[in-house]
Amino acid sequence: MPKVTQVTSIESDGHPFTLHQLTNDSGASISVCNWGLSIQSIQVPDRDGQLGEVVIGYDDLLKYRDNPVSFGAMVGRFANRIGGAKFKIGDEEYILTANDGKNCLHGGPRSMSHRPWTIHDTGNDEQLAYLSATFSSPDGFNGFPGNLVIGVTILWTNDNQLILNYRAKTDAPTVINLTNHSYFNLAGGGNVLDHELILNADFYTPKNGMNVPSGEVISVVDTPYDFTSQKRISKDLEAAIAEDGYDHNFVVNGPSGQLRPVGKLSDPLSGRSMSCLTTQPGVQLFTANFDDGAFAHRGGQPLVKHGGVCLETQYFPDSPNQPGFPSTVLRPGEAYTEKTVYAFSAMIK
Repeated sequence: MPKVTQVTSIESDGHPFTLHQLTNDSGASISVCNWGLSIQSIQVPDRDGQLGEVVIGYDDLLKYRDNPVSFGAMVGRFANRIGGAKFKIGDEEYILTANDGKNCLHGGPRSMSHRPWTIHDTGNDEQLAYLSATFSSPDGFNGFPGNLVIGVTILWTNDNQLILNYRAKTDAPTVINLTNHSYFNLAGGGNVLDHELILNADFYTPKNGMNVPSGEVISVVDTPYDFTSQKRISKDLEAAIAEDGYDHNFVVNGPSGQLRPVGKLSDPLSGRSMSCLTTQPGVQLFTANFDDGAFAHRGGQPLVKHGGVCLETQYFPDSPNQPGFPSTVLRPGEAYTEKTVYAFSAMIK
């Protein structure tokens, strides 16, 4: 039977840092740090049946307090960028804390990705293990209105599915956009340029000079952003050189609110694959476009350029300022509920 084990519990400056491991019947596992509710580890088999690490993370849990590029973190209360760090709900304008030039990124500084979450329930049944946690974001924090209570349940199944169930409620009109910022590397090391990717996305949202969407929704045909057929990430990377790689929102085909395929990431070397499904309308493809060694991760290893790839399911960036995008407004009495699945598999010999 799958199980949940608290494997680490330490304290620093009066704050707890815990690590829970969810292990299924085959021995495949995920590990979750309470700080940022971060996915610290995912161990799944390759084509030879050997378990290996497929996500970037820290061994030292205290590093999740700062975590400059949000390894594995749950991100919000508004993931991605809000242009100009301001938005309106009706006639009321809200000025946010800018932390990405003039923009507000991932809810602003020291938001839920860099705070301790309260883990209030763990459990298991014959098919899965789970962990549930909550985070409360007070009215006015980084300029966002409303006391927002966020809940995430993380499930790990016997068939190696990582399921994220998001929920939230507010006591005043606000905006919300939640995602997970895991950096996947199915080879367990090196860069991801030889990984192959297919996306169920016929359109994407191009960006303006402020690194936020222009408001347009454009076909991917005859662009470097066409992943409608499987291709290596490196194939058209140079054509996206202005971004030094991919960091773009794609429009997931099909009606939002329904669980549907986002795409599939595969590594020919290890034989591992990861399929993604979501109820959300978009996904941010980010290829870790950092300089070699700009950040260290597990074991103090320097992260190589393009050393991971993020598939951040989301509402579109800057939605509060783009009336043509799906609305991210949440009002009192309404429930925010979204679901994302990352399903791992391998071509076993």
